[in-house]
Amino acid sequence: MIFSRKIVLSAVFVVVFLTMGRYALRDRIILPYFYDLDNENAREDTMRCLDTLQGEMGHISENASDWAQWDDAYNFMEDGNAEFIRSNMPWESLH
Repeated sequence: MIFSRKIVLSAVFVVVFLTMGRYALRDRIILPYFYDLDNENAREDTMRCLDTLQGEMGHISENASDWAQWDDAYNFMEDGNAEFIRSNMPWESLH
């Protein structure tokens, strides 16, 4: 009976030791690596999104600048503004 008790206690000790070792390995080595990897991926994705947004803002700015130049011409067609003629069609350019 004493022999089987020692075996059972040894088995329990081994199971407890291996379980604690498994959790320690997971919490101390494996999970921190994955947390770091996940944070790095999140930073890269954020930078990629920011780069995309900046590129889109550049395209919008170019288009807005291009179309804004036509606002004066549109207004001239609506109201015949003489200032438009003076600023956009100087007499010197017609010679």
